Amino acid sequence: MIRDDLPHQIRLALERLNDLGALMALDLTLDIAGEGQAPDLAARELRSELLDAIESLHPPQNLPTRSRAARSYVLLYSRYVQEMTTEEVMDLLAISLRQYRREHRKALETITEIIESRLQERLVLARRETTPASVLREAVQQETWALAQRAEAVFVDVGALLRETIALMRPVAEAHGVELRDGTLGHARAQPSDRSLFVKADRTIFRQILISMLSYALRQVTYGVITARAQVCRGVVIEISAEPWCEPPVRNPNWLAACQLVVSQRGRVSHAVTGQRWVAAIHVPAIRDHSVLVIDDNEDAIEVFRRHVMGHPYTIHTAHDGSEALKLAPRLQPDVITLDIMMPGLDGWETLQRLRALPECRNTPILICSVLNEPHLAAMLDATAVLPKPFTQSALLSCLERLTRSSGPPSRDT
Repeated sequence: MIRDDLPHQIRLALERLNDLGALMALDLTLDIAGEGQAPDLAARELRSELLDAIESLHPPQNLPTRSRAARSYVLLYSRYVQEMTTEEVMDLLAISLRQYRREHRKALETITEIIESRLQERLVLARRETTPASVLREAVQQETWALAQRAEAVFVDVGALLRETIALMRPVAEAHGVELRDGTLGHARAQPSDRSLFVKADRTIFRQILISMLSYALRQVTYGVITARAQVCRGVVIEISAEPWCEPPVRNPNWLAACQLVVSQRGRVSHAVTGQRWVAAIHVPAIRDHSVLVIDDNEDAIEVFRRHVMGHPYTIHTAHDGSEALKLAPRLQPDVITLDIMMPGLDGWETLQRLRALPECRNTPILICSVLNEPHLAAMLDATAVLPKPFTQSALLSCLERLTRSSGPPSRDT
């Protein structure tokens, strides 16, 4: 049964879109969870549905932001996804407060209609389910919930993982008479070494998502073609297409597991059938490289930094002395600064003090990397952490991971 206060609940959910704890407490989230789904997974599922509904309003690429046809999408995306203020959205759209209220009401009505339609579809499917199917869904939810609870987020190269998974599943596909293709390699916007295909996720869970999706597709296609590719499109999108497509069962454990696991990794799934072609898309937020300013007069030491972060989401910038660093840091505004102590001219301690005096670097994590291990002096001069030389790759990556996590997310492509 659809709630009578659904419009109010949708508005509350939009206002709490980026606050998982607040979403979990909503009555609408509890209705979605029912008996057997964890509240946080239900909250992520509701968030995914709202984001997908907003994206469904996205206007054509060549349509101006301030055009009437784009207003609902721009208003909802700017106000609730980007968390802009009402005044900022009014300025963006060049509209008055009265116009904003009218457009806001119209946009909320549209989103409510979309969500209500999807909830009705869920109710219809629920009525079709037999007791064994209900039991199956609950079992899948419990299994995926247990796996998600043990998740360990790391940087995952989606392109490489997809190639590995396709190689694993290819013999299974051949047994079904299906050609399994890797569409990433031939796609202009994603190359095998494309660093923009990194995501922050549990690698085991992400691999299982890909396996479950491909297994689901293989059950519906015989003597056909399945193509999987990773691309960059407002994050990372893994697209899986299959043809000729057979009508799938109402419930399938592979599909249920994949969807639940995608939600646990802060992603969402969309899918559609056009004629005999089925296309599913897994949308996951992308990770962009963190900028690291390495201040060191020793070129060999700088090369160690470059070698250790290779294949990880960090971009190294260099300054060979304190004076150069003081000019570069305000302009670059790096996510992390590493600082050697024994340098000609300005030594590391004086450089540290002058960096902290700059407004742009007042809160930047600064990691002292030196053979001089002086943690107490470093702390007194407001260094964030100390990593004595020589250091291992794992020690450096651990420090950078901790410091970038505490300083907030890196910049994202727009």
